[in-house]
Amino acid sequence: MRQSKTTPCRVTDWVDLVERTLRGALGVDHVTVLTRSGSPRLLADTHPTAYPDVHPDASPRGSDTGDLLVLRHVDPSGYPVELVLRRDGRDFTALERRLAVGILEALERAAREEVQPAPEPLAQGNVVDALERCLHDLDDMVAAPLVDRLSMVGNRFASRLDAAGWWIGRRSGEWAMTTMASGVRRGERAGSMPSWLRRARSAHEITWHSPLTSAALEGGSVVAWRGDGSEVAQILESWGDLVTLVAAGGYDLDARQWLLTLVGDATSPDLRQGQAALSAAVQVALGFPRAPRHA
Repeated sequence: MRQSKTTPCRVTDWVDLVERTLRGALGVDHVTVLTRSGSPRLLADTHPTAYPDVHPDASPRGSDTGDLLVLRHVDPSGYPVELVLRRDGRDFTALERRLAVGILEALERAAREEVQPAPEPLAQGNVVDALERCLHDLDDMVAAPLVDRLSMVGNRFASRLDAAGWWIGRRSGEWAMTTMASGVRRGERAGSMPSWLRRARSAHEITWHSPLTSAALEGGSVVAWRGDGSEVAQILESWGDLVTLVAAGGYDLDARQWLLTLVGDATSPDLRQGQAALSAAVQVALGFPRAPRHA
């Protein structure tokens, strides 16, 4: 039975779904709902002595106390919840704990997809204009440093596509990239620098543990949206109030790998639709100077 009378409806609906799923999959007998408010203590359990081994700082995904399993969840509106699952007289096996975590992650992903509205479409005329202007400007920047050429592309695309900002990294390790340049279009002047830019500027290196990033550094591109549940989308979500991402990279003439990333916030259109144009512009920027013309 669920032992909470004060849990808000948005939490209760989610708990009902989890409870039905886990009861069927794992034979759970009891579900206790624990919620947090401004206090760091657990507040909503109506029987605080029912599970004395459960602590607010328990494992993020599952406890190791035999017949108890603690799962944590933050619903799409940001409301933190902890579920204490119990089976009478039967301990949870390691396999069952992994299964419970997998079920929770699948339900969380489905919840994000349901509540996360897709960004507005990107006007293709703006994409074409950004690419053509970049090609024109790059033609006049043959002698410019590579960082300047890529920064121009970042600025041009961010401005024309209404991105929140851009970031340039150069590969320095298996998963690490050194921050070479960055720019922001919203928030910095108002004194509230976005968390993603604050992290980029404060960290000499940024680590992206994703095969998709490696593919982009090899001369490809990658896109993400907070609602798609991909590895890159999870990275994007951890950066702060960002919604979409498009990145393209490749090698320079000295075989160093670079990545240019555009990020969009809630007011930006769907930057994913600019993937091909950004990738083309980045390849041209990395390809200068041109090979000599032969008669």
